[in-house]
Amino acid sequence: MAVLLIGCFMQVSASYSQSVTLKVKNAPLKEVLAAVKKQTGYAIFYNAELLADAKPVTLDVQNATLSEVLKAV
Repeated sequence: MAVLLIGCFMQVSASYSQSVTLKVKNAPLKEVLAAVKKQTGYAIFYNAELLADAKPVTLDVQNATLSEVLKAV
């Protein structure tokens, strides 16, 4: 059981450190989040009403971690 848990934690850790490369200019936030999902496989849940009021996103990142990209967005 312990070996299985360690293996799962290692997989989660490796997945979380995936790199994201993204260059967008004045793109809707919904499109940016979809691009992040496509590259990482992580689904991002959000309130559609709040997203409708979001300003366009300009972002240029190369091999950034998921955490760094989400902070930049």
